[in-house]
Amino acid sequence: MKSEEIRRLVNEYHIKEEEGNRIHLVYRKDQRNLETDLEKIKSGKPEIIEYLRSERAKSEDRKNRIDAIEGLREIEDLQLKWREYNADGDRALEQMMEYGFARRTVKKPEVTVEELFKKHPRAYAYIQAKKQYEKENVQLSMIGKKALERIIYEDDYKAVIDDMEDEIQEFLVEHQWD
Repeated sequence: MKSEEIRRLVNEYHIKEEEGNRIHLVYRKDQRNLETDLEKIKSGKPEIIEYLRSERAKSEDRKNRIDAIEGLREIEDLQLKWREYNADGDRALEQMMEYGFARRTVKKPEVTVEELFKKHPRAYAYIQAKKQYEKENVQLSMIGKKALERIIYEDDYKAVIDDMEDEIQEFLVEHQWD
């Protein structure tokens, strides 16, 4: 069975691997081509299991590469602490305006995010690309996705960010009057 056909069957029938070399799939009784697809699934079960395992291995490899980016978790944790600190400041300001006194309950982080960005430039590049990927504009998001994947799998993050910024500028020039 061809890999495109296996991918189609896995996606269409939500096939998952279970313990004991078994597979689980979901389908509607009135689904089109059900009989022929079920026969394909039965006959191609070893290939489907191999495909599922290879996809899981790719996913785990990607996750491990992201986890290996030095300083990324530290920066994300610090960003969360700063968000909590700022939200506490907003709460304290509202309390001050309402009652005439306020007290902060969250301690100010000792380090700024910018300091960690300088200390861990690859993690900063990853975060920049991720922000671009989360844009609502589809084309800008795709630029970010491409840069994000390159940062995960390549070592030269500076070139990736330069390429991403160049592509963004090209996009902006091309669509400045849209």
